[in-house]
Amino acid sequence: MFSFATPNELALVAFLIGLVIIHSVVPKMGEAVGRLFERDEEKPKTDA
Repeated sequence: MFSFATPNELALVAFLIGLVIIHSVVPKMGEAVGRLFERDEEKPKTDA
């Protein structure tokens, strides 16, 4: 039996497909995740 993908690769593909399906059901999820990685530029930076 030939295997063309390792179990880790199959798990990664399944995870990414799951993200796409969840994102289609909950479209606001992408915005929420994006906010986690946005830099807050409104706060003044203080040097202590």
